[in-house]
Amino acid sequence: MAAAAPLTVGEARSGVSRAQVWACAVVVPCFIVGAYLAESYGAAAASSFFGSVPWRLPLLVSFAVYLSTVSCVRSYVSLYLRPHTPAHVDRAIQSVGFVGVGLALGVVQSVVLVAAGDNRVVMALTCVIAVFNAGAIALWAWLIATYRRRRTGVSSSCGKQFYCS
Repeated sequence: MAAAAPLTVGEARSGVSRAQVWACAVVVPCFIVGAYLAESYGAAAASSFFGSVPWRLPLLVSFAVYLSTVSCVRSYVSLYLRPHTPAHVDRAIQSVGFVGVGLALGVVQSVVLVAAGDNRVVMALTCVIAVFNAGAIALWAWLIATYRRRRTGVSSSCGKQFYCS
């Protein structure tokens, strides 16, 4: 008989140490932002790329912030919500947050950065990515509220039952 599939993130990543998860939690967002800042510096130094359409830089930075936020959400799930979060939540963050939305926004952003000469198009896409950033932060808050471990305790001041984290 085949073994049951892992149910939580902790069971799915049992071979990954906490130090490795911490290393990824620190390095990946820094690498993403650093790579996009290096790209923007190279484009700014080469020509008047950002001067002709000033909203190109906020577009580039907001996309880097989106990818970093999704990386931070995934790292937080792996570090703090690990024993209680189903493994499919982690897979969904990876496949939808990074691959699905991240790839689609990356392709559209690349086309708009190169082809758009109108500020309004670049501003609109920057606002769309800002909405995705807000959505990633809202997902993070929802995951914390849903999968945070709660233990029952007794308040010393009133003697009533309460939940604490």
